[in-house]
Amino acid sequence: MMALRMTDFAAYFEAVHGCAPFAWQCRLAERVIAGQGWPEALDLPGGCGKTAVLDIAIFHLAWSAGTAKARQAPLRILVVTDRYAQLDDTFERASAIARALASAEDGILASVAAGLRCYAGEAAPLRVVKLHAGMPGEPDWAPSPSQPMVVIATVEQAGSRLMFRGYGVAPYLWPIHAGLVGADALWLLDELHCSAPFEETLAAIASGHGEAGGFLAERPRRAPFAMMTMSSASAAARAMVFRLTAEDLEDRDLQRRLSARKRVRVETIDGDPVTAFVRAARRLADLAGRAISTRRRRRTSLTVHRTAVVVNGCALARAIADRLEDELGERADVLLLTGRQRPAVQARRRDATLFGHLRSAPQRQPPPRPIIVVSTQALEASADLDVDALVSEVAPLDSLRQRFARLDRLGLRGDSEAVIVLPPKAADSAATAVGSIYGAAPWRVANWLLSQKGAVDFGELALQRRLAGMSAALRADLLTARVGAPVLLPVYADLWATTSPPPEATPQPALFLHGPDTAAEVSVVWRGDVDLSNERFSARLLQLCPPSALEAVSLPLVAVHRWLAGRAQDADVSAVPHRGLP
Repeated sequence: MMALRMTDFAAYFEAVHGCAPFAWQCRLAERVIAGQGWPEALDLPGGCGKTAVLDIAIFHLAWSAGTAKARQAPLRILVVTDRYAQLDDTFERASAIARALASAEDGILASVAAGLRCYAGEAAPLRVVKLHAGMPGEPDWAPSPSQPMVVIATVEQAGSRLMFRGYGVAPYLWPIHAGLVGADALWLLDELHCSAPFEETLAAIASGHGEAGGFLAERPRRAPFAMMTMSSASAAARAMVFRLTAEDLEDRDLQRRLSARKRVRVETIDGDPVTAFVRAARRLADLAGRAISTRRRRRTSLTVHRTAVVVNGCALARAIADRLEDELGERADVLLLTGRQRPAVQARRRDATLFGHLRSAPQRQPPPRPIIVVSTQALEASADLDVDALVSEVAPLDSLRQRFARLDRLGLRGDSEAVIVLPPKAADSAATAVGSIYGAAPWRVANWLLSQKGAVDFGELALQRRLAGMSAALRADLLTARVGAPVLLPVYADLWATTSPPPEATPQPALFLHGPDTAAEVSVVWRGDVDLSNERFSARLLQLCPPSALEAVSLPLVAVHRWLAGRAQDADVSAVPHRGLP
């Protein structure tokens, strides 16, 4: 085994991904390897390659095997997100790294794999697992506590395990799972827009692992533990924040991505909201029933092949997708992408050729037909999607910036068009046009957009310059409202740690994952071959083929109750399969 050096990270990164890392990625790797620890937050614009923190953590762990110092790199790397699309993208990247290390026979990758095998023994150098939509009876995901692992998980799955109440986990395994995620672990919180309470809860737990302060300070430190948030919205509340420097922006590729123009036109809904979004999408995609303009004939590089429509609710997204399919027919392909889809359906869509045309790549061929992807907030954190035009429902500014990070993601077009759709000005339309998940922030953003002179450029550098002249109070009003978590008292930890038998009065983990206003969720499974009128046959069928996580979707309990009661029109559940899907 060749001893790894701090400067070998760039060679390792290029060997895995086929391209050199950005300067900021090397700078962060040097900081972590040098023993300065992970920053509390990573404040980087979209499109800068934040997922590379996985490579840094893996390389740091392999490098630690060849040093005489006490190991500072955790064995388990947990990437936690509340976006299913981001969950799958991160899993694919981590799996690609694991495959490259497992098959390496020489060179830098073989050295990194050998470093990881110092912990794993005869097992694979790196194991990658995904935790989502937990169902009882799922196979164990951690065969050995010494196995280097990358765990991609939802907030519910990772957070509930940390609190000794793992969803879908047998009670006798609660302490084991809590130990696996609560010690020798690096937590990377990826764009948790709607799960800020869990950031506070995890920060309180992380403080107990330190040498000063925290209710666990009197106990000896057993293993490395660290957390880092990867969100600009969370960076303001953190002391140690990692940001781009002027030297980082000298990279031509990064400069092109951040300086690309993204011109926005603001339109107000006049009548049916579905019609407004469909009309805007067809116009941007040159599918409005008119000839392609002369300007577009001369400059074929500006032809729109991929258009995204992003709204704030599943019901509206499905209605828009259905209308586009009816009106466009064979003229375009319509793809629905929401977080309320079964994992099996999501995987089938993501493996399709259609989804592959949306992947960002320096050189990619245009699809046979124009593609319109209709999505909810699931697109905000989709790491590898790149569209040519965007239609977005108004949302808090941090959410809009995430959506616009998927528009001309690599900066290859340089100039793109977008539309932000505002609700009618009537106050009684607020609940139906914007939705309640964001509170009043979208209305403030709508008023701010209407007050701007001229077109607003949502390119990252241009938007930063525009926001620089804004007061801190006004900027805070435009962001998603952060809901606080209950104070994590030491007695709560003692109650959770008591698992056999669990105390009668135990704090609900959901309060510390999503805050006091959280809504209970249930996993829903539906099958076309189950005949409820024949209970005996259905029971036998379910015994032969029991439900699994791949066919379950997590939905709010109140929405499911309304759906079962026949009031699906006011329950935004998307619990019924979309057209053409099983």
